[in-house]
Amino acid sequence: MCWAVPGVVLEVKTNGVALVDMGDGVAREAVIAIEVDRVKPGSIVMVHAGAIITTINIDALRETFNMKKEMARELAEMAGEDPEEAVREVEVEFKSLLEAIERAKRHGITETTIT
Repeated sequence: MCWAVPGVVLEVKTNGVALVDMGDGVAREAVIAIEVDRVKPGSIVMVHAGAIITTINIDALRETFNMKKEMARELAEMAGEDPEEAVREVEVEFKSLLEAIERAKRHGITETTIT
């Protein structure tokens, strides 16, 4: 199974590459694998294997994390691990990404999908 990771675009470069914060405060390069005009500073994107594969809005981001929490819970139960700890880890990840979005806003990096 492959995962796409959400992030917020910090900068769009002229060479079809964007700098993306995945929630840890580190700007990483990602190839824009969709129409370049869909990716703007402040866009929330899904990155898979170093490529931006789609943009999403905040509601879709919340839905993604809700699904991830449920999957983490189920996998932890199957593995005999604490399902609530698994959910907490996903919640920390979600909070970190929301903080990255807020950092972007504070630095004047905004886009309508953030609101």
